[in-house]
Amino acid sequence: MLKVFVLFFFLASLNASAFALSNEVVPGADYLIKSWRTSHYALDGAGQLIPEQRKGEAFYKVKEGRYSFVRSLAKDRTAVVVMDPWEDSGSPVMNKHFRKVYSLRIIPMVKHAVKLGFKVVVVTNDPLKINLGYAARINPALQAIVDAGAASVVYHSDMDDRKFEGYLRSLGVDTLIYTGFSSNMCVIGMPTGMIPMFHRGFRLFFVPEASAATEFRSTWGDGAAHKATTAMIASWIGEIIAFNDFMRLRAK
Repeated sequence: MLKVFVLFFFLASLNASAFALSNEVVPGADYLIKSWRTSHYALDGAGQLIPEQRKGEAFYKVKEGRYSFVRSLAKDRTAVVVMDPWEDSGSPVMNKHFRKVYSLRIIPMVKHAVKLGFKVVVVTNDPLKINLGYAARINPALQAIVDAGAASVVYHSDMDDRKFEGYLRSLGVDTLIYTGFSSNMCVIGMPTGMIPMFHRGFRLFFVPEASAATEFRSTWGDGAAHKATTAMIASWIGEIIAFNDFMRLRAK
């Protein structure tokens, strides 16, 4: 099953039209940060495809590899998105797997994002509308940040991709840094997730250390599903930011 999973994401990454990523440098930026992505095609310094002519025909230059960049972030135009940060996912195995990511990565990152002046948007279920008995209670440390007014919450039931885009645009946001759960499900696939926002024209980044996947029975230990999802994101949807590089940013 895992081999099918990896093959699916590998094939998805080869969709040539998807390489028209808009990761331009933002004018008036407050911070510079390292990022990277992978590509079957050669990329220029802006992360764009390089056209070339071969025997009178138009192609894109091919040079498969990992490409590194220095990107600029404007604090008033950037939001850290925390997807489904539940304490009660309905699976004890999953809750245990996610616990370290909360304490060691997501909470420190969110607190640092607030200091840096970035907006923080938590996307979750509305506890008044969900009738599952689980998947509604967000991490208590994150809830405290929300209660203090330093982060906002939006509910899946109130949003589709267009409404979420409108909400973000109303905040002046055009750049999203995704964290949260699960990388191979909600982070990429929900209407508020990376794939819909890619098609809505946002600059997208992902912090793998501040996320985790819903793994398979044989991969909870090595995180293979999360690694495969990260590889798919890097080759298609957005660029990767290392947790430590984000934490090294200094507030202005």
